[in-house]
Amino acid sequence: MKSSIRNYVLCLGSMGMIGLNLHGMEMEQAQYAQRYFYVPSAQELKEYSLDCWQILKAVFRDQKHTAAFTASSPWLTEQIASYVPENKPVRILEVGPGPGPVTSKIIERMGEGAQFEAVEFNKDLFNQLKAKLGDKENDRVHFYNADIKDWNPEHKTEQHYDLIISTIPVTQLPLETMQAILEKYKTMLKPGGTLVYITLCGARTLTGLVKTMKSTLVQFIDSYVWPLNRQMRTDLANDCAHYKQIVQLLGQWSGNHFKKIETKIVLLNMPPNYIMALRMKDSKEELD
Repeated sequence: MKSSIRNYVLCLGSMGMIGLNLHGMEMEQAQYAQRYFYVPSAQELKEYSLDCWQILKAVFRDQKHTAAFTASSPWLTEQIASYVPENKPVRILEVGPGPGPVTSKIIERMGEGAQFEAVEFNKDLFNQLKAKLGDKENDRVHFYNADIKDWNPEHKTEQHYDLIISTIPVTQLPLETMQAILEKYKTMLKPGGTLVYITLCGARTLTGLVKTMKSTLVQFIDSYVWPLNRQMRTDLANDCAHYKQIVQLLGQWSGNHFKKIETKIVLLNMPPNYIMALRMKDSKEELD
């Protein structure tokens, strides 16, 4: 039975339901798309299920400080790790590694002379990261339990990193928190450096979806749950406004400080994710 399930999952992966490389921020603007084929090993699938369980436990223990509710799938981690140069002495920072699904891939790919640091806010997930990959720590690999907004080690200077990988689903954060984190990334990344971050697939169209759901729910409430009508209207309107603000801020911020490299969508993840890859502008002409 287990073998049949594994073969089915692997078959889905081999059929190309993995990711699309979209050369534009909007899917309809893409001129073409290229499918990526990746078949995870049995060990990767096992680790994925364990990572999902660890994150689920962390959500129940400390929902306020746990932005994700499931681990990055093997297909998503493979796409994210593909941005790590294999033969360059670069400085890499990962933010929000959780129990380490992307972290392990980064360590595997990083070249000789490269330096890597991972910062995880949630204490339980940090402990899981240390338990899983603590033996990989050395003078080039370090893990920190800290809030990235306030993290400022004495040995670090501004514009220190060549690559920042953020696996925090930024569209799920409060607006002020997201703004602070984005500004932190901007100060820590070298001119010409690369920022890779993820957003939930569908965040761009969620506003329209919420509006449709709102209309249906409000009709139901008007008929059957009138006492809750006002609060339900307020909650739905606030959710809609939040996502609209998030999308607008991300677009404005990235356009002001970065050049877009590419956008990918990974379907075999729960939920599906966009991977956004941006290059820090490095000249006055580009900033104008």
